[in-house]
Amino acid sequence: MDLYVTDDDLLTIRQVAKSLGVQETIVREALLEHDWIYCETASRWSEKDQAKVIQRRYSPKAHKRDYFRTVQRHEAPRFKGQVYHTLKITAPGAKAIGVALKKWGLLENQLSEAVA
Repeated sequence: MDLYVTDDDLLTIRQVAKSLGVQETIVREALLEHDWIYCETASRWSEKDQAKVIQRRYSPKAHKRDYFRTVQRHEAPRFKGQVYHTLKITAPGAKAIGVALKKWGLLENQLSEAVA
């Protein structure tokens, strides 16, 4: 594991999905379903929207933490009293996600639909 990965070296789920030619929601749902990540939810009042909004915070499961990093976002509203974070993916994580999506039958299906 590379302990010296900078934020610039990390990828979002959207970037990984785009590079694989898959929708972001498919990647996120697969990672949740196969216990690579988990999601916490909270609600808060948004002055901007003048409504209650749902916040979602994604975090890695312990056995997959080498594939992910959480990047704190101090400018974002607090999440359950804690600093909000964004889930980012390491280069080895992006490669592992590609392999896993193929294994789970999600990558080939998307590619074959795109070709059809």
